[in-house]
Amino acid sequence: VGSTGAATGPHLHYEFLIDGQHRDPRKVHRELPKAKTLAAAELPAYRSAIADVSQQIAGLQEDRRLAMRSTDSSTPAAP
Repeated sequence: VGSTGAATGPHLHYEFLIDGQHRDPRKVHRELPKAKTLAAAELPAYRSAIADVSQQIAGLQEDRRLAMRSTDSSTPAAP
């Protein structure tokens, strides 16, 4: 995510290159292999893994907020 060149704001750029050719991402998904459905016995482990990653992301977001506050001169520093 960034804002470079003629961008009017932060944005995410992605593209598909297949055999060196640019492809329309709205159509590429039709050619991708279909995902298999998880067995019911695998769902608890999957949900646990998702919860772990979600906690890690939340921690990174908190770190970012702390970093942003530390650069804001209007916010008093902690004692």
